[in-house]
Amino acid sequence: KIKTGQTASIYIDALDLLVDGKVERVSMQGRTAGDFSVYDVTVSFDKEDHDIYLGMTGSARILIETKTDVLKIPMDALIEKNNKKYVLKSQWLENMNKPQSDYYIEITTGLSDSSFVEVTKGDINGLEILILANETFSFPRFMR
Repeated sequence: KIKTGQTASIYIDALDLLVDGKVERVSMQGRTAGDFSVYDVTVSFDKEDHDIYLGMTGSARILIETKTDVLKIPMDALIEKNNKKYVLKSQWLENMNKPQSDYYIEITTGLSDSSFVEVTKGDINGLEILILANETFSFPRFMR
């Protein structure tokens, strides 16, 4: 989804500095890194009067799309089973002898980042849901 011309925010670690930039190039050739294909992206920015030097570590955030006034949940609350997505209602804690799946609410998701995912369909607004550490019960957290 990254394209030439998109805006980027570049954070330079050593200077605790945030500068604006622009995507100049997206490599057409990827390389494998673990289970993912990785494509190099070149982002340019004006260093202005900042002491930015070659080799300094930085990271870029490239804005792909934005939405406002959306319902979102933490990625950790998302349960994926049989190509469907669910959240777990907190009422399961009162009836843990029953399968968790009895307390699933199916949802449809939209945009996401590394922390949150948009819920585009599913009646969960205002509902208390659980975040489980793994597939088995282990100290759930609540999310409302």
